[in-house]
Amino acid sequence: MKSDTGLSTRCVHAGEIQDAQGSPHTPLYTTTTFKFKSTADLLDVAEGRKTSNLYARYGSNPHYPCFGGQTCYLGKNGSG
Repeated sequence: MKSDTGLSTRCVHAGEIQDAQGSPHTPLYTTTTFKFKSTADLLDVAEGRKTSNLYARYGSNPHYPCFGGQTCYLGKNGSG
């Protein structure tokens, strides 16, 4: 994000992630579970060998890091 943008713009866009589909804004994922190619892929994520989204109640949803970034930014009074 450019440093010369206004405070309101920085607050809205802080913590944004780049969506794999090219969305200009961070999408909200309203699902609780995610699909895997195989049981082995699921186990790799569940057992920590790979990083991916697993189950939203475990804090593993693509928009959580974005929300966390915005919260941290606002907690610093928009100072970066």
